[in-house]
Amino acid sequence: MSEPIDELVVGYDGSEGAREALQLARRMAADGATVSVLHAYWIPLEVKTYEFFEDIRGGFRQVAEETLQAASPAFEGADLDVRLEAREGSAAEVLRDVARERDADLIVIGSRRMGRVRAAIGSTLLDLLQEAPCPVLVAARHEERGSG
Repeated sequence: MSEPIDELVVGYDGSEGAREALQLARRMAADGATVSVLHAYWIPLEVKTYEFFEDIRGGFRQVAEETLQAASPAFEGADLDVRLEAREGSAAEVLRDVARERDADLIVIGSRRMGRVRAAIGSTLLDLLQEAPCPVLVAARHEERGSG
């Protein structure tokens, strides 16, 4: 992409691959860009269905928000509008929806290094490649670079 990137969406789950995605997004973002860092969390249907599980639902959200706080240091000192947001849903669904809402220029996600076959079955990347409203970039972890 040769144009400045003003609106980025980054998937973050606390993993090493997700930290690589944050670093890549920071390097690619234009000064003053908006970077939406998202953590998707899933609540099982059994927990969603009954009111008496409200504390458990709150616990899922709290863990997601705590996970997101670990993303903040990656953007210290940068001239960026960084938004940390936890949303319920699958990672692909959340990333896709927010990218549409914010008219994102790019979605950045980390690599999970699960192997070709396993990664293709039900993977966030596969879902995003089929339905993302903008380009998707996968940040390879350092030990992956140059291999292959």
